[in-house]
Amino acid sequence: MEMNQTNEHVIRFSSDVSTGSFASSYSNTIQLTFDESDGNGIRQKYAVTMPMEVARELCEELAGDIIKYDENKAEAEAEAEAERLAEATE
Repeated sequence: MEMNQTNEHVIRFSSDVSTGSFASSYSNTIQLTFDESDGNGIRQKYAVTMPMEVARELCEELAGDIIKYDENKAEAEAEAEAERLAEATE
């Protein structure tokens, strides 16, 4: 029998989160920081450190996902505008 353990941590930030990054040439890592206070004055701060090659892969994936999101959103807006114009000319 093979047993595996998985730990999953889900963190959802609001648009008020402060972010930062630091590249360490000494350890060849990137540290990402996320800092946010909730309405009760409780401050949450998270730091994620990863190897530089992982950070590069993450950046490429994020950039690709954001570009795809923007393209899909622009396409949906253009379709909605075309429908609005078609209805207005009928």
